[in-house]
Amino acid sequence: MTKKTLALTIASGLLAASLTGCTSSNADVQALEQKIAALEKENAELKAKDSKNVDAPAKKEKEAESENTTTAAAKDDKTIEANKAIKIGDFAEFTVTGAKFGTKIVPPKPDRFYTYYEVKDQANTYFDVVVKVKSLLTIGKGSDEFVSVKVVYDDKYEYDPFSAIEEKGGGDFTYTMITKIEPLKTGTLHFISEVPAEIAKDKKPIKVLITCNGEEYTYKYR
Repeated sequence: MTKKTLALTIASGLLAASLTGCTSSNADVQALEQKIAALEKENAELKAKDSKNVDAPAKKEKEAESENTTTAAAKDDKTIEANKAIKIGDFAEFTVTGAKFGTKIVPPKPDRFYTYYEVKDQANTYFDVVVKVKSLLTIGKGSDEFVSVKVVYDDKYEYDPFSAIEEKGGGDFTYTMITKIEPLKTGTLHFISEVPAEIAKDKKPIKVLITCNGEEYTYKYR
């Protein structure tokens, strides 16, 4: 019990005694009532202050937790944009240069003779994700070992593409599995998924998950 609460209790007792005593005057009773009212007010203010002091640490703790959660979310967010390079240590640097739908995928600068990819099932189409990869390694490495890609449609349907790499300055395609990217050189890879044609027409989200040296990034096509 605080001193103020004790004083209030004593004052209340005195008032009761005054009301029952025969010799107490009205003036004394009124003065005692005023003192009790003042003590009650002061006691209420002290309680409110104590409650505020108790709640303050909890409030600060909640704010700290919220800040930590926001920071963690920011660190976990690895959404990337087209044409912005992502460097992965001394392993590689990659850049998503774009993506498109098409029933026939051809090299950007076709030679007289070139390889192309065309869907056989007219109910389907291709979704071509283009990624430039620069090797930061000290030795050559297979071009298919730098990044892997998965396409996610409507946040649930997954498609695994096959890959090709440009050669002859974009005049032709060749296989990634037989082509190395030498140190500090860049290869342009195409990750081609065969998907239902309806996907190209609607507005549902399409995400491209790109994994490089164990780190996963997300490119939002739409």
